[in-house]
Amino acid sequence: MNLNIEDLHLITLNIGYSEQDGDWNWPKVRSPFGRLYCVTEGSAKIAFKEKEVVLRPGYLYFIPPFTLHDEISDGRFNHYYLHIYEQPGSNFRFLEELEYPVEVEAKQYDIELFRRLVVINPKLRLSITNPDMYDNQSTLLQNIGTSMQGHFSDKTESRGIILILISRFLEKAHFKHDAIDRRIQHVITYIHQGHEESFKLGKLADIACMSEAHFIRVFKQQMGITPNAYIISYKIELAQILLVTTDLPVKEIADKLGYYDSSYFNRLFRKMVGKSPLEYRRNSSPERNRSRRRHRGTTSSTG
Repeated sequence: MNLNIEDLHLITLNIGYSEQDGDWNWPKVRSPFGRLYCVTEGSAKIAFKEKEVVLRPGYLYFIPPFTLHDEISDGRFNHYYLHIYEQPGSNFRFLEELEYPVEVEAKQYDIELFRRLVVINPKLRLSITNPDMYDNQSTLLQNIGTSMQGHFSDKTESRGIILILISRFLEKAHFKHDAIDRRIQHVITYIHQGHEESFKLGKLADIACMSEAHFIRVFKQQMGITPNAYIISYKIELAQILLVTTDLPVKEIADKLGYYDSSYFNRLFRKMVGKSPLEYRRNSSPERNRSRRRHRGTTSSTG
C-alpha cells in the first residue's frame, strides 16, 4: 500500500485495564473511534453482523470506527483496552478506509506496551463499563482535550506505542477494495481532502481522466456503489463524528458538509442512520447517560 504516514493522526481517547466477571455484555455498540483489546485472562465474544470472534489471551483485537457489534461475556474476562480516534480532515482515513483483520497474534512485549500506556496516561482510564455512559459527546470532547494535555515526552511516547500496536494490524490490512484503480483511489483521496468541487461528478471525472459516464461505471465497478452514494455515506459518517464531538448546531453541520437544505439533510441522515441528527445527538447526551446510570449502576472495571 502506497500510503503516507504523515496522514496518520491518532489520538488516545481511553487506555486502561479491566477485570470483568460475566458483566461485559453490551449490545449494538457503534462508536466513532477504534477499539483495541489485549486479553490477559479468560475470554469474551464480539458478535458482528456476519460472524462471531472469540477474544482470548495471546492475541490482539481491533474494531474499526462505526462498526456495529455486540460485546458478550459470561465469565472472567481480563483485558487491556485502548480507544483511538482519528482526527478528521486527513487526506486518507486509515481506520475507516482499510480492511483490517479482527485478530492478530500478540508479540511477546505487547502487554508491556499496553501496561506502559496505562502508566503514562492515568487520566484516560474509564471509570464505568457501559459504553452508553462514556461513548457520548461530553466524554469524547473531554478525553480528546485530556489527551492533548500532559508532558510532551509522554504524548510522544504514547504516540509511538500506538503506532506500534496499530502496525500489527496494518501489516495485514488492505484497501477495502483491493483491486481498486489508482485513478479511483486518487478521486477518493480528493473527496477526503474536503474540496468543495468534490461534490460535482464532472470535476471527479476530470480528476480520473475519464468521461463522466465512464467514471460512474468504473467507480461503481470498483467500489460497489456510485460516486454520489459514496460521497453521501462518507459525509454522513463525518456528520456523526461532528454531532458527537462538537456542540455545532445541526444546520451548521449540514452547511459544513455541503447540505444547505437542512430538511433534506435531516431526511438523508435518518435514512442512513435510522434516527434524526438531533435524536442521534440526544442519545449520546450526558443527561441520557445519567438517567441510565441511575437505573443500571456503575462499576470501576471498564473497556
